[in-house]
Amino acid sequence: DLKTTSDANPETWGAHASKLRYFAQMALYKIALSMELKLETPPAWFWICAETNEAADVVIYQPPADAIAIGEKQLDIIIDRYKDLQETGKAKGYPSGIIELEIPMFEKRKYNL
Repeated sequence: DLKTTSDANPETWGAHASKLRYFAQMALYKIALSMELKLETPPAWFWICAETNEAADVVIYQPPADAIAIGEKQLDIIIDRYKDLQETGKAKGYPSGIIELEIPMFEKRKYNL
């Protein structure tokens, strides 16, 4: 799976992948590929991370077993939420109306607030 990123650093890219739910995406793609190609076992998975900055480094990552397990659990949650949305016509998670934005603490500290 090709991913473009401003930073493919091995020390930080795992957190980036987790934040963007790449583990769930991987689980979905592996299921779809297995079904389409009639595979008995899911295919191996790799992320090819190409930096968009001047360095333009490329790193290839293979997710560990924990990432695969997390992705499968995340995908189960997403599917359950979608089923609930289909049944009720309402999405859960966010309140309706106008919501006051939360300012991150690092931003407040930067301006001594």
